[in-house]
Amino acid sequence: MKDVLIIEAQMKQYRAPFYEKLYESLRADGIRLTVAYSEPRSVEKTERDQCDLPDKYGAKVKGYWVLNRLLLQPLFRQAAMADLIIADEGNRYLLNHLLLPFSACKLKKLALWGMGENRQTSRLAFSEWYKKKTLRFITWWFTYTSGTAEHLIRHGFPRERITTVQNAIDTRELSRWVAQFSKVEVLRARSEIGIPPSAPVGVFCGMLRNIKDIPFLLESAKLVRRRIPDFHLVLVGGAPENPCVEQQLRFDREWIHWVGPKFGVEKALFLRMGDVFMMPSGVGLAILDSFAAGLPLFTSRAPVHSPEVEYLENGRNGVITEHDVAIYVQALVDVLCNPSKLAVLKEGANRSSEKYSIEAMVDNFCRGIRDCLSRG
Repeated sequence: MKDVLIIEAQMKQYRAPFYEKLYESLRADGIRLTVAYSEPRSVEKTERDQCDLPDKYGAKVKGYWVLNRLLLQPLFRQAAMADLIIADEGNRYLLNHLLLPFSACKLKKLALWGMGENRQTSRLAFSEWYKKKTLRFITWWFTYTSGTAEHLIRHGFPRERITTVQNAIDTRELSRWVAQFSKVEVLRARSEIGIPPSAPVGVFCGMLRNIKDIPFLLESAKLVRRRIPDFHLVLVGGAPENPCVEQQLRFDREWIHWVGPKFGVEKALFLRMGDVFMMPSGVGLAILDSFAAGLPLFTSRAPVHSPEVEYLENGRNGVITEHDVAIYVQALVDVLCNPSKLAVLKEGANRSSEKYSIEAMVDNFCRGIRDCLSRG
């Protein structure tokens, strides 16, 4: 039986269903999976979106942070026993660098998975240079999207050693949760937080971080409210990195509703209240929350999106504008005031939720693991 070790810094709730399905699928192929992860840092615990995996395939280990920036996970024994190690691509994971020489000498199969290109404004030039220089030492790449794959190919990584996994969450389960709420239940929930029955609602669902450009979001919402007086904004998420949300709520509590972090059925209910999903910057897997809820995503051409923004088809399942508040607001108003346009976008979002599923991701990941293990 072959052994595969996947290493994560911490375990997020949205990843748990993926690993459950991946474990079962690999076991059917005679492959044993271990997923190692550590406790999050104290600042990350405030996000309240972590979980633990079952002992049958989960291995929680102590993580040691150096200068609060570099993570060392003592997984040397597990790595030595594994036929394939799949690690996060980040340079902050010290174990990756220790395994690189073994991979370069073909003594150990080391695969990376992730977004490939760091689009954050805080990225270090040396870090990006180092990633490009060490590409040839990696056995395999599991990329989030086809755009990530093309980025690696442009930098010399062989196409035949890339598996595009189509990064996803459990959209089918979220869609079922959203669909289970009756109109009466939704109206009752809206009433409890002060939203009238016929009021149009924009929903933001994600961590309230600087990368999401929360000031842009709030300014846009205010301008929409001026043009559509009964418009409401629901913010689902926690851990704000700046006080702009709390400051705004002091003045606009009657139409901006910050409900904190929500997961599972609770999150589904707040998504069910919405008409559009608003995330002007930093789009990642949240795009699949919007599709699973049948909500078109409204975003802008900000430079810091994650690769999953590729799933957006402008005018079909969402709208992308220039990174300009006035243009973004006009796009929102045009759709919210045109029920037929909104219906077309909602239908497109529903279709996309079926295309980008966790089941497809598991199938792609398993295929890549089999291909990598069988390669000499």
